[in-house]
This record gives sequence, structure tokens and C-alpha cells, in this order.
Amino acid sequence: MSCQINEKQSDNFFVEVKIIKKMDEPTSSCAKKRAPNFSGEEETRLLELVTKYKNVIESRKTDAVNNKVKAETWDLITQEFNTKNDFPRMAKNLHSYAERKVAHLNEVEEDILIQLIEKYQKDFTEKNDKIPFNIWQQICCELNDSSHVKRNIAFLKTEFERIRICGKNKLSKKKELNKTGGGRLDVEELTHNEDKLQALLGERLTGFESSFDSDSHPKKRRSQEPSTSRDDDSVNVDSMEDSTEELLKDQRTDWSKCTPAQLKTPKSSSLMSHEKDKVKESGGRKTAKDKITLWALSKVELVELQKNSFLEEHKLKLKIMEDKAKKEMEVMERESRLRIEILELQKQKISSELSA
Repeated sequence: MSCQINEKQSDNFFVEVKIIKKMDEPTSSCAKKRAPNFSGEEETRLLELVTKYKNVIESRKTDAVNNKVKAETWDLITQEFNTKNDFPRMAKNLHSYAERKVAHLNEVEEDILIQLIEKYQKDFTEKNDKIPFNIWQQICCELNDSSHVKRNIAFLKTEFERIRICGKNKLSKKKELNKTGGGRLDVEELTHNEDKLQALLGERLTGFESSFDSDSHPKKRRSQEPSTSRDDDSVNVDSMEDSTEELLKDQRTDWSKCTPAQLKTPKSSSLMSHEKDKVKESGGRKTAKDKITLWALSKVELVELQKNSFLEEHKLKLKIMEDKAKKEMEVMERESRLRIEILELQKQKISSELSA
């Protein structure tokens, strides 16, 4: 009986736990809802507020004090933004959205950038395909004068490269038309700025089109086919006749029955031309070999001169050392003689004093 009661109590306990868990679980009405997308009015309002406080937000200082000031500024922007907005936005959402919008150029700025590159195209296409740094400086200054967001040169370079790569990828998809059945239908149309960039860069963006096989355009293939006319045929016939006459002149002698007298006949023109070519080739090789030999001889002469200069320098050093050693020996001999004379004088003086 006690076992049955314990089992009932345990069952009741598990039932109560399940009920409590269900009560703690959030209902579908309390679930977190997704915020609506930013409208055009909200975007313009946010950009106006960001430009208003850009001196604080775009500061590059990242110490604790400046980070606190930036956070307070974003809270202030959020309050001002939500006063005129139906749906309340959080500060982190506004911050991330503003960073995404500032991360790329808008359509107006892209149009200005392409126009400025077209303006300075002559200054860099004549010398080099790459845009030099001084032209990027001018483009950056003029774009910043006409835009409320200040951009640097590195950012403009990356944006120009991004536009170029997007246009290149779209143009590369047009090769799908040459595939069996026309390929896939995901070919995208170029934007206005990408069309301008295509006209500006030309084959650097589109690449070289093949004029052979099935990759070439049918209209271009027809236009590039060689034109055959009667005039061209007559020219070819005349040249063929001339060449056959020359061959007949060279093939006069019959060498089927060779005699010693025929060996003294002059050489044919075809053989002479081959010999001239060989002489030219051998002459070119000979001049190259002569240059190499001259360079080698001059190198050997230079090495010998260096060797002789080192030997002379070594001999001179040995002579200087010998002269120095001789002088030192002479000085030492003089010093020894003087000491001996001084000692003899001292000896004579002492002997005279003792005798007195």
C-alpha cells in the first residue's frame, strides 16, 4: 500500500513540474517580433542625424572616455529619431544600419565618381592604365566637396574596383548565350554607371572576344570573312606563273647522268639563297660569340689588373714594414751606445773620487 502511494505521489509531482514548465514557456504572442525594414524617410532622417553628430561619431579615438561619449551620442540620436517615428528603434540597430549605408557609395556618389574618372581619363590613359595617386587626390577632393560624407582615397579605390568587378561579372554571364540551348536566363543588365565604366575601360572590362569557333558573334564573323574578288584571283595567278618560271630556270640541268664536267657548273640560285641565309645566321652568331669573347677577355684583363695591384700593394706594405724595423733597430743601437758611454763616465768619476 505504501509503495502504491509513493508511486501516485511521484506521478503527481511530475505532472506539477510539467505544468510549471508550460507556464514558464513564452507564448506565441509574447515571442520576439522582427522589426520592419527602414523606409526612405527613416533613412534620410538617420543620415541627417549622423551628419549632425559626425564629429563625435566618426572620431578615431577609442579610449574609455570617448567610447562613453559615443554611446551617449547614439542614445541621443535614438531619442531624436524615435520622436518622429511610429516604430521605436534601438540604438544598436540604428548604429549598424548607418554603418552599412556609409560602407558603400550611393547612386549619386557613384555617378559623381564615374564622371570624375571620365574627366581625368586623358591624364592617365596616355602613360599607364592605372590611375595615379595625384589624380585620386583630385577626385577625392572634388567628390568630398559635393557630398556630405567625407571619403578617403583608399575607400574610393575599393569602391571603383567593386563597381568594375560587378560589371565584369555581369558581362561574363553573357557567354551563356553561346552555350547549347542558350544557357541559363540569369544574365543581368548593366546599370547606368556600369555602362559608363564599360565605355571608359573598353576591352579592359569586357575582355577580348574570340573571332574563331562558336564563341564569336555571328555578325562579326560574317564581317571578318575574307572577301574574294576577280582582281585578287588575277594577282594570285600572276604570282604563281612567276614562281613556276623561276623554278623551271633552276631545273635546267639533268643530274640523272652525272659527269665530272657537270660538277664545275655554277650553283643554282635557290642554293645560293640558302647559303646567304646560312652566312647571315653564322655571321650573327659569330658577332655574338665575338662579343662574348671580348667580354671574357676584358674580364680576364680586369682580374689580372686587380691581382697586380694587390701584389704591388702587398710589396709596398712589406717594404714599409722592413724600413720601420730597420729604423727601430738603429734607434735601439744608439740608445744602447749612449747608455754604455754614460756608464763609463760614471765609472771614471767614481774612480777619480776614490783616488782623491
